[in-house]
Amino acid sequence: MNNDAMLIEPQTIASARSSVAEQGPQTALQTLAKSEPALAMFVAESLATTAGRLALSGAPTGVVQGVHEDVLATVLTCVESIKRAHFELWKDTEMGVRLAALAAVPKKGKTSQRRRAVAEDPGTDPQG
Repeated sequence: MNNDAMLIEPQTIASARSSVAEQGPQTALQTLAKSEPALAMFVAESLATTAGRLALSGAPTGVVQGVHEDVLATVLTCVESIKRAHFELWKDTEMGVRLAALAAVPKKGKTSQRRRAVAEDPGTDPQG
């Protein structure tokens, strides 16, 4: 299942899910907080709000806690999958190399005769 536009492979998701399950969702959230504190806080606060709504609606405590842990594990699996996929995408790239290569590619389009002459003969004075 290798769609050219797809960044995250099914194996990456499975591996991330195993990693989150091994650590436990709370430990995985603490690990995320070390590298991405704002994201970890957003996830924690959003899930606390959701759990609170479930509790206020009358859901039993065990259900609220179970749903909170399941959703936390799912969100952390998604975040970890994205991190791993981005690493795979960029691991062999040195900073700046790809952008520099793209910048060197001339754009196709209309070019004045003067610009073409300067491009063909670097010794030509562009001022004139």
